[in-house]
Amino acid sequence: MPYIGKELIKIMRISILILSFLVANGCASLTEPAVSLKAIYLTHGQGQLAAQDLKDHPEIMVIEAFDELKQYTSQEIALWIDENATPLDSEQEKWINEAPQAYYPIVLVGTSDTLYSFRDLLRLCCFMGPAGDYPGYDTPGFSVIQKEETSDPTTPVVTFIEGYDRKPTVQAILEITNALLEGKSTTIPTGQAVPVVTATP
Repeated sequence: MPYIGKELIKIMRISILILSFLVANGCASLTEPAVSLKAIYLTHGQGQLAAQDLKDHPEIMVIEAFDELKQYTSQEIALWIDENATPLDSEQEKWINEAPQAYYPIVLVGTSDTLYSFRDLLRLCCFMGPAGDYPGYDTPGFSVIQKEETSDPTTPVVTFIEGYDRKPTVQAILEITNALLEGKSTTIPTGQAVPVVTATP
């Protein structure tokens, strides 16, 4: 009888271990791994990027209020802004030109004209070029910029600027902004690039 008791205790212990293992694995499979955010996309309603395209990319956070951008900029992240959420007002302009967000990759989704995107719609410092409506200012596509901070905040260095005259897709923009976030700007695919209007030094 003592022998049977020892065997029973041994079987119970093994059963408890197996049960614990199954419960732990079951709980793990119920919780999906957290997705690391790569970009915040500000749009007022339906923007240039398709809803299903965005749904397929959980690493993109879609927001509809400019102030929500501020919740995510404590970490380096790409800022995508749809043309339908522009032009920025003076308070928004002040914020987007301040560190650290001024030096994150910034995308204007809706036009591939970099001057129109960054000077007129996003009001980024410090662009010069023809005033008013000029030929090509409303060319469709998207524009990407990244700047680097200097000792004088009024003269940032533009380290990357490109306009893409093609239909915007999440994957196309993500490849570019992910490369910029990883410091790989020289390996970014250029696609169909539009001539760049250079920012002032």
